[in-house]
Amino acid sequence: MCLLVMDGMGFQQWTHVKKSIVDIPDVRIEERGIFSWVPTITSIARQALFSGKQPRSFPDSWDNTSKEKALWQAYWEDQGLSKDEVAYAVKVENSRVLGSFVDRFHSPRLKVAGFVINYIDEQMHGMKSEMSGLNVALVDWLDKWQFSSKIEALLDSGFEVIITADHGNQEAIDKGWPNEGVKAETKGERVRLYKNTVEYSNEEADVLEWPAKKYGLPLNIYPLVSKGRHAFVQKDKLIVGHGGISLHEVVVPLAIITRNQHVKESEF
Repeated sequence: MCLLVMDGMGFQQWTHVKKSIVDIPDVRIEERGIFSWVPTITSIARQALFSGKQPRSFPDSWDNTSKEKALWQAYWEDQGLSKDEVAYAVKVENSRVLGSFVDRFHSPRLKVAGFVINYIDEQMHGMKSEMSGLNVALVDWLDKWQFSSKIEALLDSGFEVIITADHGNQEAIDKGWPNEGVKAETKGERVRLYKNTVEYSNEEADVLEWPAKKYGLPLNIYPLVSKGRHAFVQKDKLIVGHGGISLHEVVVPLAIITRNQHVKESEF
């Protein structure tokens, strides 16, 4: 099994990803939606995905992904696999040539692979032409990176491929947010994370103090998340971001990619 995490992919982007692989011979695509973890930022949601645990279980790394590989390996060791049967890699998009991509899973002992493609998330944070620009960039990348050939190579090697995302994305705009200096520990475009009680005006209708203790987060963080199209950015700036609680961020695609099994007529 290969878990392929498209960091930041929402359903709009999945539409284009699906189009790029639907013509693979004998491909079968089973689609569904699953929940990300709130706040919908990479360090929390992606580690929860790879560890199979609540973020409360990794309180020392909630603000980074440095322990993601160890969490992934630990999960599979608990399922009875050894380290050489489990692979993990980020920035897989750097393997542009098909051969270098195949090298990541060529070992005959390998049973499980966890790969991260960071392209969508990185494009999102540098995007200056709104959601449409992000989608155009993705379509171009899918073709140049030969995404369908990479997926076909995994299928040819006997892998079931699960394509999903750690979080989605939301187009947002704001009328300005006060400069807080170093008060917030993490300053995302759609979330603020504090180490002390959150202080904000209750009249601010587009943000919500998220009950971290109730929803599986480490006990020392206090999230302030965006609703609707709110963003913690300068006045009138339009962005594509994540961290908040819109459905576009919280509900993400999950697709199981397999090969159709041909059954001989004599077997009926």
